[in-house]
Amino acid sequence: GALSLERIYRRMLAPEQEPFFGVGLETAIRRMSDEAYFVNGSLSLRQLAKHLGVAVPDESVATVAGFIQRNNQRLPRLGDTAELERFTLSVVEELDDDLEIEVTLRTDPDSEGSDEGGQSWR
Repeated sequence: GALSLERIYRRMLAPEQEPFFGVGLETAIRRMSDEAYFVNGSLSLRQLAKHLGVAVPDESVATVAGFIQRNNQRLPRLGDTAELERFTLSVVEELDDDLEIEVTLRTDPDSEGSDEGGQSWR
């Protein structure tokens, strides 16, 4: 994802631990229902993709927010979305130095029945 100068200065002057350093994946990815999760934009795209059982489409993108930025070709804003295979990632809240992202399973008519034998996602 993109970093602002303010965030870089804040990290240099008052370093803090990475948000998910030493935190279990269960805390970083919060299940809200059978078809929705909430994650922070700073979460690794690879961690999210592994948890959802999907492929990482662009190895050069490090974070979920960076993935949304790449798809929209600008810094992520409230309401921005991106598609990750059968999931929609939506920016639902702007925090001081991060974004809250909702991950929802799409229920497109085209994707019904293509869930490999009805296998559910985590």
